[in-house]
Amino acid sequence: MTSSPPPGVFVPVPTFFKPSTTSTIQAAIDVETQVAHSIHLARNGVRGLVLLGSTGEAIHMSRQERFDMVSGVRKGLTAAGIADYPIMAGVLINSVDEVLEWLEDFHTAGAQWGLVLAPGYFGAAASQENIREWYTIVADRSPIPILIYNYPGVTNNIIVTPETYRILAQHPNIVGCKMSHGNVSYHVQVSLDPEINHTKFKVYSGFGQQLGPIVLFDAAGVIDGLAAIYPKTVSYLYKLAEKRPIDDATLKKIKELQYTVSTAEEFVVAGGIIGIKEAVQRVLGLGTLEGGRLPLKGRLPDGTWEKWAKAKYACKKPSPRIRNQTDVVIPTSWCEKWVGEVGAVVYSLKWHQPVKQQLYNLTLNFVLHSNTQLIRYTHILTIAPLDDTTAATRFDSFNVYRTSYKSIGDHKIDVGIAATSHSP
Repeated sequence: MTSSPPPGVFVPVPTFFKPSTTSTIQAAIDVETQVAHSIHLARNGVRGLVLLGSTGEAIHMSRQERFDMVSGVRKGLTAAGIADYPIMAGVLINSVDEVLEWLEDFHTAGAQWGLVLAPGYFGAAASQENIREWYTIVADRSPIPILIYNYPGVTNNIIVTPETYRILAQHPNIVGCKMSHGNVSYHVQVSLDPEINHTKFKVYSGFGQQLGPIVLFDAAGVIDGLAAIYPKTVSYLYKLAEKRPIDDATLKKIKELQYTVSTAEEFVVAGGIIGIKEAVQRVLGLGTLEGGRLPLKGRLPDGTWEKWAKAKYACKKPSPRIRNQTDVVIPTSWCEKWVGEVGAVVYSLKWHQPVKQQLYNLTLNFVLHSNTQLIRYTHILTIAPLDDTTAATRFDSFNVYRTSYKSIGDHKIDVGIAATSHSP
């Protein structure tokens, strides 16, 4: 039996590139950072990944790079103890032969599903009948199940109709769709269509702005860019929205959280891929501020990130009990490198004159070296200094524990740090 993707929140992850050099035409893909981000998402409520979708810039990459990206993430997740984690891979080409080539590669690399973009080069000249035939030919020959991907913004405004979804949903190798447009009526019609087997055919929106409403009417979830930055927030909204029955208290929380998510989504819409990448770097410390590959290279205009302060603080607030949350700037020189007992390189963070009884949320991205491998790893924790002296926190392999609070010497290392502080 053909497997369908699980319901929940999927993330259309951005593709990370290494810093540009003058010796190459384009920046190289950064599989290590991709793995670190993927592990972070998998451990923070996200149900699955979409690699190499529109946000993933697959059209800017070579065939070998696409394969290496999917294969590298699959191997990295497995090494982290998250084997068989759900991965969709985007297919963004119109030629049937090339679509099947991409799907064969992704199958070999370890993706379970292909997210296949509707063929839109000629726009409205592609009739619904021809779109249905195109998808049928692909599904008949694909080595992995596929989902229909309708993104009018990059396909000359092609819209896949509810009737076309109904017909294609009967194909055993077509297991769902992603609608990246604002027609909520189409989402609802397809999600509630009695002629569709919704156990097999899953409906996802590409917009977190629509999460609450469409999940209320039986959509499977979202494939949402904001979750690349704030996975717990978007995942928690889904968890509330799927609850049945919905009591008044839960409905109130859904409304409050949907407002927060919808407000923050305006940043994602305005900033696009460049904005998502910059946010991931600023919030999680992953990647660079160079953006993507041409023509998407660059960063947000000065002041843009600060403009969305209210929305981003609302998303990263760890619980309703937390108040007075503010940014804390932490120089990388506040880190010291320790050598562990088994050859692992360990990073410890120190804080100069922390505020007594203040809680600090830390997101640290660091590298572990062992005799056989190099692992980039992200960890999030909360510490509370017991006095006004410097606090030290040690990271030893994958185990985290707090050391005694003491002063340690400065040693500059390349580690990404993002932190917030708040009063309990």
